[in-house]
Amino acid sequence: MKWALISIILGIILFFGISFFIEPAGIEIIPFQQKETSTLLVGEEQPIKIILVGDIMLDRGVEYMVEKEGKGDFRFPFIKIADYLKGADIVFGNLEGVISDKGIKVGSIYSFRANPKAIEGLIFAGFNVLSLANNHAFDYGREALEGCLAKLSNAGISYVGAGFTEKEAYSPFIKEIGDTKIGFLTYTNLGPETWRASGENSGIALVNQENLSLAKQQIKEAKKQVDILIVSLHSGEEYQKEPTQFQIEFSEMAIDAGANLTVGHHSHIVQPNEKYGNGYIFYSLGNFIFDQDFSEETMKGQILEVLIKNKQIKEVIAKETKINNFFQPEFAEKIIEDTQFQISLSSTALEQGDTLLIKIPSLVDADEIGGWFGTTKINFSNLGENLVGIAGIDAKKKPGRYKLTINLPDNYEIEKEINIVKRDFPITELLITKELEERGLTIPKIEENVAKENLVLQEVLSIFTPEVYFDRPFIYPLEKIKDVGAFGNIRKSGEISLQHLGVDLEANIDTPVYAINDGTVRLSQELTNYGKIIIIDHGMGIFSLYLHLDEFKVFERKAVKKGEIIALSGNTGYSIAPHLHLGVKISGSSVDPLRFIETTEKEMLK
Repeated sequence: MKWALISIILGIILFFGISFFIEPAGIEIIPFQQKETSTLLVGEEQPIKIILVGDIMLDRGVEYMVEKEGKGDFRFPFIKIADYLKGADIVFGNLEGVISDKGIKVGSIYSFRANPKAIEGLIFAGFNVLSLANNHAFDYGREALEGCLAKLSNAGISYVGAGFTEKEAYSPFIKEIGDTKIGFLTYTNLGPETWRASGENSGIALVNQENLSLAKQQIKEAKKQVDILIVSLHSGEEYQKEPTQFQIEFSEMAIDAGANLTVGHHSHIVQPNEKYGNGYIFYSLGNFIFDQDFSEETMKGQILEVLIKNKQIKEVIAKETKINNFFQPEFAEKIIEDTQFQISLSSTALEQGDTLLIKIPSLVDADEIGGWFGTTKINFSNLGENLVGIAGIDAKKKPGRYKLTINLPDNYEIEKEINIVKRDFPITELLITKELEERGLTIPKIEENVAKENLVLQEVLSIFTPEVYFDRPFIYPLEKIKDVGAFGNIRKSGEISLQHLGVDLEANIDTPVYAINDGTVRLSQELTNYGKIIIIDHGMGIFSLYLHLDEFKVFERKAVKKGEIIALSGNTGYSIAPHLHLGVKISGSSVDPLRFIETTEKEMLK
């Protein structure tokens, strides 16, 4: 089978990457292709191997996959890469969030606390030192942090960048291998001063522009104790490809102070690296294990393999990794395109707000298929005789040509080009009735309320359900459909501009509203602007939203069927006349609900 042959060929290059060499006169960066291989002679000293990875998050979607696919075994996330990691003398990473069953959530909706059993996976994979100097160390308070430190220590995993005291948090982790001493120091500038380890109080190693000289002195002192010093910084801007000025200044300072190598975390995507002075700087290694499958970049990472001989770094090999659909890291391979595999697309030319539906013959299970549209992940599900994937073209997506990538078994890949065309959205006046004014809904107040209420919606819409609840096309929510408020309509009043990311359908008060497909109710609540609102999760990142309702017929966590009456329409919230506002979100993208329904009707089971 052709896939098998390709898999064998690609397997030969599995462990290749970008390699950096140190020459006696300094550090010279040489492309990997120029590397000369040599055979290790009998009796020749084996190099010390250190492996450095990016962000490790074992909560949320990762834990979900551990329970669903790994039967609760936390070795599951590491299973595809553990053998490689175990071959190193030191394996280091940034632990994003604590491992504990203690504490109370005090952070944002993006707070992480992993099951205590997660330590079993870290042990299995060979991790023996972890950094906790990051912005998630206090997500569940001091009790959870201290509990995590104790659990790691009891499991034989050293930690750095945090401690029960100031001295411990700012002290290097040092490991002696043969006659070579290797040290680690880690810092972060992300967190309030109350998180800083101080005196006999626990905390993390915070650094900022004002105390950069203190960190420099600590690095100098640490280098006096070791032969090789590695410094890690958790800093920068999330999802940005370039380092911030602070990242640059800190990393250069660390090398000047004696560090041999600096690595970074927090951006969740890989950032550039460079040779500086006599050291290496890797500004961000990206994600190692994470559930951020909303973009291609956040599902990639970089592993550094550092080889040390004669108390010097002799080689640094950067290896690209990818996170698969089960949130397991594995080595990225160069993938070859083949056009023989049959893929059906609803269209290759789409407007803003349209829906792209992809069909592939059901030759394999949906779990073995993945895809990306630009930076947005596409999930597939078995529907009838086909695997179906659905991607949304957001109303605000920049027109242009985008790459559609379909990942098949055995690292097989197919690429298509999708052209996104600008859609001319109407511009109308943002109106306020006398009745709304009497209720205190002025234009500025509406803008303020929208911003607040969107945070509520964002928390609900950030839920991702891998399963698909539906198996048939979507239907309209009303018996009679008349569009009285266009999708994408830009409503303006002075300097205030709000885009209408749904469609308004004519409906008298108390008209029955039907679920457009099977799903689970995630929100049933009354808000100031959106009025009484229901959000249904249909799986695969698809949500339907029903606004300005008069009466709820279903409530949160209830499973609903397509065509079931979920509410009666109304005129609640910011509404100048009775109607139903219908919205559809696909992996966070706002799409035209009527076009979405039409696409599923025409394409899903064809």
